[in-house]
Amino acid sequence: MRIRITGRNIELTDGLKAAVEDKLKKLEKYFTPDTDVYVTLSVEKERQKVEVTIPMKGNYIRSEQVSNDMYVSIDLVEEVIERQLKKYRTKLVAKHQNAASVFKQEFLNSEAEDDEAIKIVRTK
Repeated sequence: MRIRITGRNIELTDGLKAAVEDKLKKLEKYFTPDTDVYVTLSVEKERQKVEVTIPMKGNYIRSEQVSNDMYVSIDLVEEVIERQLKKYRTKLVAKHQNAASVFKQEFLNSEAEDDEAIKIVRTK
């Protein structure tokens, strides 16, 4: 998992980078090593905002948390991302099981075959 951290209106200190990496390393068990995780830390007056975006195949896992303390925002965003991942995994398992209940297992395991060519007949 590759974590890419950027800052807006904030200087990225080693402490902030370490806090983000420590929290998001807990999510490594869900992803392959080549997964990119984009983290943006920003400050607007009293608002400390953390945005995390994880692009996946055909989907995005994203969370944005705002609080008065950057470290609290980092903690909150990690919890939300983990909850979203569990929900997404449950959705994928349910989708696979629903398909299994309708079709025979041989059909699901077989490779897609080309059907006969479709003929278009024009009528007036």
